[in-house]
Amino acid sequence: MCGIAGWLTKDGSVPDRATIEAMTASLTHRGPDDGGLLLDQGVGIGHRRLSIIDLSPDGRQPMSDTTGRWWIAYNGEVYNYVALRNELIQKGHRFNSETDTEVVLAAFIEWGQSAFHRLNGMFALAIWDKQASQAWLARDRFGIKPLVYSERANGDLIFGSEIKAVESSNATDLTVNEAALNTYLTLGYIPAPNTIYSSVKKLPHGTVAHWRQGSLTLNRWYDLRDHLADVPDDYQQAQEALRERLSAAVHQRLVADVPLGAFLSGGIDSSVVVALMATQSTERVKTFSISFPEEPRFDESRYAREVARLWDTDHTEFPVSSGDVLESIDSVLSHTDEPFGDSSALPTALVSQLTRQQVTVAISGDAADELFAGYRKYVGESYASSYSRLPSWLRRSVVEPLARSLPAPRTNAFGERVRLLQRFIESAAKPPADRHAGWMTLFDDQTRSSVAPDLASTGEIRWEETISALHSSWPDDSINQVLYGDLETCLPYDMFTKVDWMSMRSSLEVRVPFADPSVAELAFALPAEWKLSGRKRKRVLVDAFKDLLPPALHNRPKQGFELPLAYWFRGVLAPIFEEIVTSSIASGAPFDADAISGLVDEHRSGHRDHSARLWVLYAYCHWTTKSRSRVSRHPCR
Repeated sequence: MCGIAGWLTKDGSVPDRATIEAMTASLTHRGPDDGGLLLDQGVGIGHRRLSIIDLSPDGRQPMSDTTGRWWIAYNGEVYNYVALRNELIQKGHRFNSETDTEVVLAAFIEWGQSAFHRLNGMFALAIWDKQASQAWLARDRFGIKPLVYSERANGDLIFGSEIKAVESSNATDLTVNEAALNTYLTLGYIPAPNTIYSSVKKLPHGTVAHWRQGSLTLNRWYDLRDHLADVPDDYQQAQEALRERLSAAVHQRLVADVPLGAFLSGGIDSSVVVALMATQSTERVKTFSISFPEEPRFDESRYAREVARLWDTDHTEFPVSSGDVLESIDSVLSHTDEPFGDSSALPTALVSQLTRQQVTVAISGDAADELFAGYRKYVGESYASSYSRLPSWLRRSVVEPLARSLPAPRTNAFGERVRLLQRFIESAAKPPADRHAGWMTLFDDQTRSSVAPDLASTGEIRWEETISALHSSWPDDSINQVLYGDLETCLPYDMFTKVDWMSMRSSLEVRVPFADPSVAELAFALPAEWKLSGRKRKRVLVDAFKDLLPPALHNRPKQGFELPLAYWFRGVLAPIFEEIVTSSIASGAPFDADAISGLVDEHRSGHRDHSARLWVLYAYCHWTTKSRSRVSRHPCR
């Protein structure tokens, strides 16, 4: 795993060496083992290397072909590179290393942009054609690896694995994008193509960008809708097909020339991955988990220990206290490229940091929930049609007022159920796309307008329209519509962004077998009832691997990587939150202090749980006051 950065000049001038070095140095955490530069007419590209396959200097990047015409800077792993290498040798290509990087470049030379369809893996890359002075930037199918870029007025293009690299060019306007901030408040993250800066864009997942003579053209090279597997004849065949494909995906991800292990949370997804690793690995599998002894409601460690015992893994459990998590907040939030409101970034950062002490590569169970309906909102979607059949007078006059009147703290199981009931009722009577948008929304229009009144009038947001378009492009199956919407939005720009930032912060590569195209393309070919049956989520996944899991996990509901934020915002985080919000507003953040105080008071009273909203505000205010002192202008200032 690596970091890339570059500057392409329209006039053909050679970019400044010191600038390219600074851009590349900002990504050292992504590649601490080695670095390299390409400086030539029209191009400056830097690379930081985390050595995984072929640790020799032959793997140094940027890397050229034997003619010196073609160059590549590449971040990722392609798991089928050996088969591709053999095919390319038959076509006359010769290789100087054992790396997948050289294979990716040769594949592009041989097949052009269609080569991306042959790559099974995760990647973000830049390819430079010296002869024609043109370049391609591309990302993998599901957005596991990031890439951002900035187009300058003079036609130059600046790009990097992280916004940090583009910032380090000192050639980018850092005005906050008010529409992106509006989206951030709504979702807690910012989907492509936007970033928090108006002048910086995310390259969308499954997309290739072609740059030539100052002109940039983007094309979607992969959309899962165009690559669905054949539907198995029956449920039993579906289980067999899933078992075969996921087993192969895990096997491919065991290749590395460095120590390798797995995250083991105790949930179904990571447990299945570890079981498959144990059945295929010639060595004892190393597994890693964190526990929260002080917070039993958030602690899954006993389930992780059961899986580790069943498969005799070399298991390491890291007990983490609330103090450990709180002490990590500043460094974790300071690492993010832009405001990021998913609080599970904190435990993800800690488990990555601790895991990196023993291994360089970790395999995870991410993406299973978005493929096989693992979240509670999917159950809510399946029940929504039944709820909507109740008489409207009964819903509006009795059920909804009663639900709104109930306290919903997250301090006990009853409050948690009430909170979920309230969210369900708020969305159930809406059309499916609006309902889906409601499941994803943290700040609705009314609350967002009160918290950021000036922003609401200037930064328009049409999130519901985005979700509606995704729904309308899928067959009439409301569960798979919601799953596809999540695959296109929160999976790449929340889940995968979180894992990439927090793992690469500690120079740890994370591999995701559930995001193998063969697995995803099968998952979306399956009817909803094979994934979700009543309240039973991930039905086909559990049934396909039931014999590999401890009985305690067979019907275990998903817990998630949650933290006791509700408690913390009534205690230790309260004064820190107040201080940082006050400072941020003083520096120009477009928030209303009284409206935020109202949220805080309502949260402290225990009548409502606003912890997710407060964390989103906290993460933004932290970013403005501590992480990004170079922000040139807040919106609405």
